[in-house]
Amino acid sequence: MTFAEGRAYDEETTAASELHLRVLLIDDDPDDARIIGWHLKRMKGIQCDLTLHHDPFEGQEALRSGRFDLCLLDFHMGNTNGLAVLRAAMSSGCETPVVMLTGATEEEVDLQALAAGATDYIEKQSVDPQRLARTLRYTHERHQAAMALKRSEARLSRAYEQLANNHRDLQALLNQMAVGCALTDAAGCLSFVSDAAAELFETAPQPLIGQPLSSLPGLSSQAQRQIETLMQKPAEERARVAVEIKGQAGGRYAVEIDVLDDPRDLAQRMLFFYDVTEIRTLKRQLGEQHSFHELIGRCAAMTELFQLIRDVARFDITVLIEGETGTGKELVARAIHASSNRQHRPFVAVNCAGLTDSLLASQLFGHRRGAFTGAVEDHKGLFEAAEGGTLFLDEIGDIPHKVQTTLLRVLQEREITRLGETTPRPVNVRVIAATHRDLTREVDEGRFRADLLYRIRIMQLQLPPLRERKEDIALLANNFIEVFGTHAGVPIPPLTQRAVSRLLGHDWPGNVRELKAAMEYAMIRSRGRAIEPIHLPPELSATTQLRPAAPLLPEQDEKARIVDALKRAGGNRTQAARLLGISRATFYRRLESLDIDI
Repeated sequence: MTFAEGRAYDEETTAASELHLRVLLIDDDPDDARIIGWHLKRMKGIQCDLTLHHDPFEGQEALRSGRFDLCLLDFHMGNTNGLAVLRAAMSSGCETPVVMLTGATEEEVDLQALAAGATDYIEKQSVDPQRLARTLRYTHERHQAAMALKRSEARLSRAYEQLANNHRDLQALLNQMAVGCALTDAAGCLSFVSDAAAELFETAPQPLIGQPLSSLPGLSSQAQRQIETLMQKPAEERARVAVEIKGQAGGRYAVEIDVLDDPRDLAQRMLFFYDVTEIRTLKRQLGEQHSFHELIGRCAAMTELFQLIRDVARFDITVLIEGETGTGKELVARAIHASSNRQHRPFVAVNCAGLTDSLLASQLFGHRRGAFTGAVEDHKGLFEAAEGGTLFLDEIGDIPHKVQTTLLRVLQEREITRLGETTPRPVNVRVIAATHRDLTREVDEGRFRADLLYRIRIMQLQLPPLRERKEDIALLANNFIEVFGTHAGVPIPPLTQRAVSRLLGHDWPGNVRELKAAMEYAMIRSRGRAIEPIHLPPELSATTQLRPAAPLLPEQDEKARIVDALKRAGGNRTQAARLLGISRATFYRRLESLDIDI
């Protein structure tokens, strides 16, 4: 190599990025190997860690180990040749790139080497340093690219396999759902129809695949237009539509349909079909005579209550609703509001139990910035928030005495003064109060102001406990099952007569709230099957250790009810709270306020 050629070679290799290679050289000729090694160590831009094997069989084992970035393999070696070593290594899965060292005139040998798996070849007798450097760099880079491509293909293959598994799992899951489901492609043709959806349309899934949505049998042209219009709307403008399906046998089914974007492709749609026929039928059977707004009942006490609500709603007066915990006092308050001329204004509810006088006063009347520690900005109270509408004060019997005084003035003057201010603000709010306490006794014992009681008890509504509404229990239970099933998208199981008998035998200390929780529990336990006594909560089941409680007498107060619940629960306070239909926090506050230590 001339001086000019050497300088050009040095400049070329220096300009290239520094490369570090672990090189395996297999050559049985020590002189040739020494020359090749000298060139490898002289290359600039490439640093070689050279491992030399003169014995072809030892070299073959080293090549199989996969510890090298590149191998230089001599073709002619004693009793064997490089092709045999190369083929043996390749047959064992070796991925190390191999450059064959051949003679200057061995074109056939070169072709054999490439066919056997060699990446390239170099003429051994007249090694060109530039060619050697370029070959090593190119071979390594091409091998790295090939390995990266192989890894990418492997990841893609695994991802595709996972996607296929997920797709199969999704189809199996959708087929298990009671809610019918269908998927459409970007052209609006059906790409999947679940078994539940096919059953709803009284057909098999497979014939529908690839067909337009209009191929779903039993849909009227109007229903088809409704669905197609819904599919074309942006996701935020879609709402569930109700359609009717005409069965092949002449039956008609009420179906509600949701349309969602397919998260995998926003041009595709997911349709969910909810069979609400049974719910519609039950609602018709329920009838207006058994319900009023969200209140349900057909006993004489509830029928009378519905009429009282209508009468009270016509007059803008303060109302006191009395009844045990869980009887539905807030629902009565909402019914009064919805039946009044304030129905289009706010309904604001606040639970007064367990709040300190300052916190409750701030919530009700608001405060000015800096009125107390933590008041970092002006705050509008609930009286102002309910302007023009109704403010529902639940558990008014728990209001601290200081706040009672302020509340009385607000009810008399129809104006509030925020904490930290002196100027009153007029308010136009109807107040409805509720309590589970005997406020007359509270007045006698000095815990409640008599003048406030007279101010809020202009009209008094008494809610009967559930144990006095036996004929409403099955009606309420079925309603809770319908609502829970509809929201969860699961079949609505029937309530067997044996389960109804068990419900009627319970005294329901937690009232309607406890019954609702019991039905949700039973829905989960039944798993879509008919609800039997075994599916009811433990306190209602035949194996319960809690004895049935005798109906409470009207004169028994709250303390007696709590003590009775604790005895029935064997002293377990969590269980006693559940029997009473109240939270554990509320239960513990009651224990402390009533000085109960069991």
